[in-house]
Amino acid sequence: MNSLSKATRPPRELKRAVAAQMSQRGHTYREIRDVLQVSLGFVTDCCQRYQEQGVEGLKLNYWGTQGYLKPNQKEELMAWLAQKDAWLLEEVAVHIEDAYGVVYQSPPELLHATEASRIQLEKVTLNPPG
Repeated sequence: MNSLSKATRPPRELKRAVAAQMSQRGHTYREIRDVLQVSLGFVTDCCQRYQEQGVEGLKLNYWGTQGYLKPNQKEELMAWLAQKDAWLLEEVAVHIEDAYGVVYQSPPELLHATEASRIQLEKVTLNPPG
């Protein structure tokens, strides 16, 4: 793993390597999440990939974006969204990232992913003025 972390690698690969290394040293997933400022899903995925595939599992093996929600994940999300009539866009984005490790890059993508639920999403800014 040291060869991966010392080489000139994309930042996401380095975060994957550090997450796996911290886990091996006994840090909790929540500690790793807080230090690296990533989601719990990201930490879980990194550690599982490292256990199953070694260093190769930490490398980016594709070009383009990561896949979105699988059909069963969409069903779970719709059930979760049905718990309330209205959600803040940020709440939904955080839940999807934590639960499934998927990050939507723009509000339209997120709205498209949740449109089947017929809920009301309210746009919020991450850093409100004042």
